[in-house]
Amino acid sequence: MITRREFTRRTLAAGAAFGIGRRWPAAAGNPIIPGWYADPEIRIFEGAYWIFPTYSALYEEQLFLDAFSSKDLLTWTKHERVLDSANGFSNDMKVMLNQ
Repeated sequence: MITRREFTRRTLAAGAAFGIGRRWPAAAGNPIIPGWYADPEIRIFEGAYWIFPTYSALYEEQLFLDAFSSKDLLTWTKHERVLDSANGFSNDMKVMLNQ
């Protein structure tokens, strides 16, 4: 068994061999999405990253699903109510599903 320090040293050495630095050039921050969202799922559609999180609210208020998209994982666009229990899919979601 190796120590945490040795594991970190080996990981950084392996990364350096592939040109990976210790720090990223830019960071999105944490959380990347403001608001009461949890349990995100991420998928890639046509070169864009899409996050589909659950909305944390009282059970009777959880009637919709927002989505967020990004081309660079730093700048995110909010797509409100891509799925709504009253109205079905939004136009953004229909385009993504090719409907």
